[in-house]
Amino acid sequence: MKAFAQLFLSLDETNKTNEKVKVLKNYFATVPDTDKMHMLALFTGRRPKRQINATLIRHWAVEASNIPAWLFEESYHVVGDLAETMSLLMPETESSSSKTLTEWIAEINALADKTEAEKKDWLLQSWAMLDSQERFVFNKLLTGSFRIGVSQNLVVKALADVTGIEAPALTHRIMGKWMPENYTFDQLVQVQTASDDISRPYPFFLAYPIQETSERQKSAADVAAA
Repeated sequence: MKAFAQLFLSLDETNKTNEKVKVLKNYFATVPDTDKMHMLALFTGRRPKRQINATLIRHWAVEASNIPAWLFEESYHVVGDLAETMSLLMPETESSSSKTLTEWIAEINALADKTEAEKKDWLLQSWAMLDSQERFVFNKLLTGSFRIGVSQNLVVKALADVTGIEAPALTHRIMGKWMPENYTFDQLVQVQTASDDISRPYPFFLAYPIQETSERQKSAADVAAA
């Protein structure tokens, strides 16, 4: 989660396209393949399903913050973002976690089969092992509100630079219905196949009227006589 949280914050801190591409390339070059696929999924709108409703998350966040509920609500009103409010109000922790993005998302998905008490225990323990920046990104994932101000084209460009695969081919490969649990990075960057070209749509061109020329249009009789 540390690498992904840093990626999120670094991208959020700059408006320069080249800098964003540089940050993305560094992430692709340093994290495990499974984290690369989960990152691609998140950046292309494939967010994990929310397993805890917002009301429970807020109640437990008040408890973890050790402040009155009214003060939490007032803070939320000022900040305007639940994930950020929770990350700011919770006390700093001396603990840390080496879990990867893949491991955190797997745990979030596994909550579907947990009881409310089990979900609460897991969430309080998770918050306690993350720093403020990590909690902010974690809360975004948890609440289903993850958004990032980076276009898919920039992500594809960075991935193309790292893998050496043409951007149009990568764009095609990350289209459609796939999830990181059943689509590996090796499959994504495999050697180009015939299907990459066959299924790639042709560019669309607008129609324009034929322009008149100074030369007289020949009739059928003129052509026959010639």
